Amino acid sequence: MNRLILLCLALTFTSPIFSQEAKKEINPIILTGANNDINTVAVSPIKTQRMAIAGWNNEVLIYKTDSPFQLVQKLSNHSAPINSITYNLKGNMFASGGSDMNVFVYDSMFKLISFQQDLTKRHQTAIHSPIYL
Repeated sequence: MNRLILLCLALTFTSPIFSQEAKKEINPIILTGANNDINTVAVSPIKTQRMAIAGWNNEVLIYKTDSPFQLVQKLSNHSAPINSITYNLKGNMFASGGSDMNVFVYDSMFKLISFQQDLTKRHQTAIHSPIYL
């Protein structure tokens, strides 16, 4: 199983800047659940403490951002790779857009928010950057 590895870099620089003493060991954080390439990562505002990742496995994976990173939810509504995820400013909603030409909007309890779509004005290509205005 492939795993997504986030590297946290924390370097303390002393004089001279690029000396051996300035280097610190990198401690990776391994997130389980991702079994394919990752296209996008979005972090919610601090209040909700969530991080969403998605990619070629057609799933949005939600993790708690407080230590340790724990998988909270898998959302499998897309039928093609997911290209982008974004949270609203309050952090109580997020949207995912994918190569299946769909945008899915979820609430803070990970429930899909349904809305009426006009099929004549539907996206004709992949969604790359959903944003909240």
